[in-house]
Amino acid sequence: RDLEHFWPNTEKAAQVLKRNVTPNDRILAEGGDSITLEIYNQIVYENVTGPFYFVYNDLQGQNAYIQALHDGYFTFVELEGTNFEDEFLFQIESILVEDYSIIFNEDQVRIWQIKS
Repeated sequence: RDLEHFWPNTEKAAQVLKRNVTPNDRILAEGGDSITLEIYNQIVYENVTGPFYFVYNDLQGQNAYIQALHDGYFTFVELEGTNFEDEFLFQIESILVEDYSIIFNEDQVRIWQIKS
């Protein structure tokens, strides 16, 4: 029961991504592999960044994610509160509200899309 609460069902979120993703989009997926597996035939694998390791412009870790978000590097951002700490999630979402629109928000899973 605890695992069901901790790991959200990402099936609906993945369906939203499937409908919206194009092959050259870049995704930050806190859900990592579960999201990658759902959209594997629609996007280049290397364009999906998970929550465990990221390098961007000679930065790595949280600094890399933050700079990439400020630069609009990701087309979509999927957040679910399972891998990033609450403080870091808050920091990410404070950046997203400026340049991204929320396109999915259900069962603790949120998907943001960059504004065109």
